[in-house]
Amino acid sequence: MGWIVRSWQGEERLSKVFWLYGMVYGALFQIILGAVHFVAVMLLGTIADIPYPALRISYFLWITVATWRCSFNVDWKIWGYIVRILMILNWVVFFAAIAVNLIK
Repeated sequence: MGWIVRSWQGEERLSKVFWLYGMVYGALFQIILGAVHFVAVMLLGTIADIPYPALRISYFLWITVATWRCSFNVDWKIWGYIVRILMILNWVVFFAAIAVNLIK
């Protein structure tokens, strides 16, 4: 689990954080979390909905901060700027989604 801390502290290569931890692990995390959530709701009802958003938001927070901090751990520095723009857009979309759900 040291990779979680190293990523959070900005000590990993950007490619590893973005592609492996963000894309591959992120997809696996969402699939597993979604399956566990589905089963939990079937067994426990709506009470199982409580931890689901917190876990998703925790992962989102961790991966965006880790990616931001590791963004310049690359050979071609332009990727650092591109990734930081993407992380800002991630947060804009995140808050826009929250706003849309609050309006409903």
